[in-house]
Amino acid sequence: MLSKIRMMSPAMLAKPPFSDIHFEGVFGLFDDGVVMDLRNRIKGIEALAVGK
Repeated sequence: MLSKIRMMSPAMLAKPPFSDIHFEGVFGLFDDGVVMDLRNRIKGIEALAVGK
C-alpha cells in the first residue's frame, strides 16, 4: 500500500514498492525529467486536496 491516508508524498518515490524494483526508487527507473514531472504532478494534486 502506498499510503494509508490516500495521499502520497513525493518522498515515497524512493521507497517501496518503487525501491523494490530499483534501489534508487523511481530515480533509478526514469530520467530526471520524468521524475520531476511525476513529483510536480503529485505536489499539484496534494495542493488541490488541501485547498492551497
